[in-house]
Amino acid sequence: MSGSADDWKRLGEQLVARRVELNSDWSNRSKFTHDTGVDYRVVYDLERAKRTNFSGAMIRRLEKAYQLRAGAIPAILGGDDIALWGNEVNERRAREAREQLHTRSVMEGEFEVFLAEAKDAIRHLPPEQREEAERTTIRLLRGMLRDMGANI
Repeated sequence: MSGSADDWKRLGEQLVARRVELNSDWSNRSKFTHDTGVDYRVVYDLERAKRTNFSGAMIRRLEKAYQLRAGAIPAILGGDDIALWGNEVNERRAREAREQLHTRSVMEGEFEVFLAEAKDAIRHLPPEQREEAERTTIRLLRGMLRDMGANI
């Protein structure tokens, strides 16, 4: 696989940050490799840019372990940021946005504030989830208003 030594170092740094972001217990590389079933030495070599001769099958396995979409590692080596390649959703960010939305709307108690917070939370979701979140929110709000007798 192509990429300069600096590209491989940058990839390794991003992968280390990714695994810790996914699960704080994974700050321990051994725990990560145990949980994902990937050989410790392979992960060590990748994160430390010790070698670059990984098979296509191993690259895909690594992408899955780091919860990245297929093609992420070559794209990151080509200059993409890892944040663009997370699985369908960065669960932690989405969960935090939902929790923050719930907490603020309950504390403030204002419908307009809730709508603004919902819009903000949806905006922070990964792009591939935004449309679905908007459609679902609208569908649920319309349904609740109809159930209460509103003509909508």
